[in-house]
Amino acid sequence: MKVLIIEDEATQAMAMATVLRRRGFVVFTALSLAETCDLLEAIDDVDAAICDYHVPDIRGTELAQLFTTLNVPHLYYTCDPDAPVDVKKVLKPNFHEVIDWLNDMAIARGSK
Repeated sequence: MKVLIIEDEATQAMAMATVLRRRGFVVFTALSLAETCDLLEAIDDVDAAICDYHVPDIRGTELAQLFTTLNVPHLYYTCDPDAPVDVKKVLKPNFHEVIDWLNDMAIARGSK
């Protein structure tokens, strides 16, 4: 299963990618909107995206529109206490929930 991580902090992106790769996922990371667009053009059929809500050049809600248009399942997270209340409820899973969600996507798509 091909997973795209969009996270502007390189250390955080590497940590998440390492955990997912150890669990058998094929992982790509992007640190910005430009890198995200480049990867989406280069990668055939991204199966899922995990996105930081706060990427400097785009907001999570704008990324949601992009991934919805591309029919890519996506999940957002943030540790920002100032994120809008309606966003925090959806965007603050712990990483175990992210892995469970990805495993469910892989089973549904038959791609892991």
